[in-house]
Amino acid sequence: MATKRSYPPIICPRCNDFRPSFDKCERGDCRFEDYRDAIWDFFPISPPPKYYFTLTGGANAGKTFYLITLIYELLYNRSTVACLKRHGLTNLMMIDPVSEEYFKRFTEQAKHGRLTLTLSEEPLSYFSLFVFDFKGKPAELVFFNTSGEKIEDEFLGRNIRSKSHELKGAAILHFVDPREDSKLNSLLHNPKSLDYGACKDYDIVEFMHKLMQFNNRGPTVINNPLAVCISKFDLLMHRIPYDIPEGLFSNALAADYFGDIKAKSKSLSGFLDTYSTTVNPSDLQNKYKKLEYFAIAPFGHDDYPAMWEKRSPKGILDPFLWILKELEIIPEVYGTY
Repeated sequence: MATKRSYPPIICPRCNDFRPSFDKCERGDCRFEDYRDAIWDFFPISPPPKYYFTLTGGANAGKTFYLITLIYELLYNRSTVACLKRHGLTNLMMIDPVSEEYFKRFTEQAKHGRLTLTLSEEPLSYFSLFVFDFKGKPAELVFFNTSGEKIEDEFLGRNIRSKSHELKGAAILHFVDPREDSKLNSLLHNPKSLDYGACKDYDIVEFMHKLMQFNNRGPTVINNPLAVCISKFDLLMHRIPYDIPEGLFSNALAADYFGDIKAKSKSLSGFLDTYSTTVNPSDLQNKYKKLEYFAIAPFGHDDYPAMWEKRSPKGILDPFLWILKELEIIPEVYGTY
């Protein structure tokens, strides 16, 4: 009689449970077995280290569109793939059926202009990507598509004891929605009307500091990298060069890529210091050890509905590669010719 092969335990991204090899998940909305089998097929000896990426921002801040645009670029854009190799990543893949199904579903919705808000009652969706460095060493990157409504609820409840593991990742990408920040909204050609309610002005990134501070048992300065991303930056492009300097999207093939990111971040920090209600860079620099600011435009223009084939994304790679550098998944020297 054949003996059942022994496999190492695996952490389920959906539940964050450390599961012995053949345990089943009791939760009806979890697909742990599918995820586990895919990991075993590719990594039969031991699963690679796992890094959770927390994406924060209110409802309709652009988190989902950013995620599917980023993943599409990483997997299917040849020039992006070549760029990743320059930064020391020899391969990148999505291998588990759960992530693949989420990606297919969201991109299909986007192709028909029907990508809707992620509701708080929906099961937590995630995208698990595997990257391999120039030595062939793998790492798993898990991006959570957390509902903006859920994040707002956590913020309004000041719930620093939150049990939501997806809000306590190794790195944080925070999305600033210009239409939900009253000062930024006032700069827009087509600002949010009071007919749709006042801007929320939620200081979610400050709440995240308190949550991470509690989770890490008290440090004043948080070591987790924080990328503050002004989402839908195309809405602000008409303010160039009056309030915003030109050229705030970095070129990943620049001679000094991470130096360029730092310089652009300084400009964006000054801009937000003056014009943002929801982000206070002067305060944040004393609370996060690894902090940069980014201009991103996941869709690229203000169309509704946002049809996938009309997208013109900008700045998508910059916060992703900067975080990989800060997590020491890619070496900083690879960003310099």
